[in-house]
Amino acid sequence: MSDPNHPQPGAGDPRDANTPHGGPAPDGGVPVPQATPADQGAHQSQAFQQTPYPSSTRPEQQGPNDNPPGKTLGIVAIPVAIVASVIGIILGFVAKSQSKKVGYKNTPATVAIVVGFVVLVLTIIAIIGLVALTMAGIDLIEQTCADLGPGTHEIQGQPIVCE
Repeated sequence: MSDPNHPQPGAGDPRDANTPHGGPAPDGGVPVPQATPADQGAHQSQAFQQTPYPSSTRPEQQGPNDNPPGKTLGIVAIPVAIVASVIGIILGFVAKSQSKKVGYKNTPATVAIVVGFVVLVLTIIAIIGLVALTMAGIDLIEQTCADLGPGTHEIQGQPIVCE
């Protein structure tokens, strides 16, 4: 059942070519004129003259794919901090400084700094331990030579030369 005052689309009603969807204006008011090919060409030339994405380093204007300053350096600093702690700590602080200028909280840089300090402390402890073991070994050999006297002696299959 169709209403003669409101014909259905495709049911023989004349469509108004002045509206973008080819029918009467959606609000029942004045039809919206379509852009002419000349108007479309003018819009296209203006679009090519404008920069579509403004460059910005402020975090609130960055998109999801933008890489804040210092983030990559912070990520690189983590494995460097494991291998060479002092260099990793320096890279972490540089990355954090770059990010701080734009207000970005650089978690990878913070992780690199912490990991770098932990590895540095463990390295220092290991060096102190190795030096202590070496000194204890030297003392043991000296004590053994003092007990045995000068000459070449064999202890548990190992020759020891005492002078």
